Amino acid sequence: MNRTGICRLIAAILLTTTMLCSCNNNIVYDHYESTSLEGWARNDTISFAVPAATASGDYETMLGMRINSAFPFMSITMIVERNIIPRHMLITDTLTCPLIDKKGKPLGQGLNFFQYTFPLKDVALSEGDSVAIKVRHDMRMEMLPGVADIGIRLTKK
Repeated sequence: MNRTGICRLIAAILLTTTMLCSCNNNIVYDHYESTSLEGWARNDTISFAVPAATASGDYETMLGMRINSAFPFMSITMIVERNIIPRHMLITDTLTCPLIDKKGKPLGQGLNFFQYTFPLKDVALSEGDSVAIKVRHDMRMEMLPGVADIGIRLTKK
């Protein structure tokens, strides 16, 4: 194979790889909110407003979280409320999310901040439905240090 043929082959492989690894077109919402630098207060609810669905169907919901080394526990319990509008259907999930193993090693990915994702129950949306999501922690500490960001991602199945 000549030099031009090799260059074309490499370009084709790179283009194919880029297209296969590009963003997922089924993701309809992916957003993070930061918590206070002093810590996440127990009564501080983090809210997300998912815009109206453009297509009916089932949607996978993922709860994202970023923590740092100041987080004092091995797991966190969170309450997630999803209100489907205009139907006013309320779905409440209580999650206990493992973050640190018994040896003290973070289970998430990262170096200084550790990224986690936890699945919630799928939700069926009709075209035009939007979702108001509220997330709060249910830990005994009033001010929970080490939680940097909380996020929500909805993906159409």
